Amino acid sequence: MKIHTAKNSSRTVATPHSISRGSACEGDELQDPVRSSDLEWLEADGLGGFASGTVSLCPTRRYHGLLVGPTETFVERHVFLSRFEESLHRGESVFALSAARYEEDFYAPEGFRALTHFQSAPWPTWEYEVDGVRVRREILVARGQGVTLSRWTVIGAPADFAFELELRPLLPFRAADALTVENDVLDEAVSCQSSGLSCKPYPELPALYLESNRAALALQPDPVWYRDVWFGRDRERGYEFREDQFSPATLRFE
Repeated sequence: MKIHTAKNSSRTVATPHSISRGSACEGDELQDPVRSSDLEWLEADGLGGFASGTVSLCPTRRYHGLLVGPTETFVERHVFLSRFEESLHRGESVFALSAARYEEDFYAPEGFRALTHFQSAPWPTWEYEVDGVRVRREILVARGQGVTLSRWTVIGAPADFAFELELRPLLPFRAADALTVENDVLDEAVSCQSSGLSCKPYPELPALYLESNRAALALQPDPVWYRDVWFGRDRERGYEFREDQFSPATLRFE
């Protein structure tokens, strides 16, 4: 999955509590949302943009996101794509990979429960134990391009074993040091192609493009607001920490 805006350029950033390059984690630490959310990673694009987050994949700061950077109009960085709501489907079974926090001790979904391994080099990589097979999830920021690449791989599965991957992008489309709330100004329109989608929630910001190397089984416009997403680290620091995030559609791939 390739994610980018119409155009991007940038600067650099430092992340406190970051996990060092080349570090790896495994075991119970990963399945504890408090401990795994305290470990942060960052990948810069060399232009001033970046992708960053936590090992649990639960955002804890307002600037955490998979596509963050300045635009041709605004020098300040904006968070365009916060995360995906990610799940694997096999028959009637659903297995979450992503995570978000909504209350003091309420996380939904809880993808970290299946997390078995994380390593930061050569790029952030997660491994999950799902329905008896390993699933690898990778995030790579393309240097000098303002593009984030995401890849999901099933490892060691029998030939007749298949998952369907469902993704729902969450799009704050706001300055990295700000927060957004549900509003009537946002344009919910989405343009769907066989291998992805594009949308432009606000006229003053560039369009976002999600592109896949394979055709989607289903791509359904379905505008939804996720209300009261919590950023736990911001809360601890005394900042405003709740946000509403818009999602324009769901995508499903085999």
